Amino acid sequence: MIIDVDQSAAIRARHGSAAGEQLAQAVAETLRRRLRPGDRLALLREDEFMAVLPGAPGAELPRIESRLRDGVKAMRLSIAGREWQLSCTIGSASSQQLAEQSRRLDSLVRMADAALYRAKSESPAH
Repeated sequence: MIIDVDQSAAIRARHGSAAGEQLAQAVAETLRRRLRPGDRLALLREDEFMAVLPGAPGAELPRIESRLRDGVKAMRLSIAGREWQLSCTIGSASSQQLAEQSRRLDSLVRMADAALYRAKSESPAH
């Protein structure tokens, strides 16, 4: 999963990079509390996190996304006397989707390879 904090740019623009770091730390703590013990969370960029959920079935991803979004939405972050209500956007992919994509890609590569050999066999240069 890639988790993007929607208000990060506005907070950084208004309050600076130290506030952005405060935001990242608070969101990271919230996300960690809502992930399973074996899941991993990493900060990718200023406002984007990656969560790796080993063994999580693809069918469970929407429920997990909802739990993470709800946790971020429940946060109230106070910076320089202003309280921010946060939200996040999440994109996810499962290893099942990767396996399906790989099979499709493998099929395309095999088809292209076969077409290449047909073209070579039909070419007078070969």
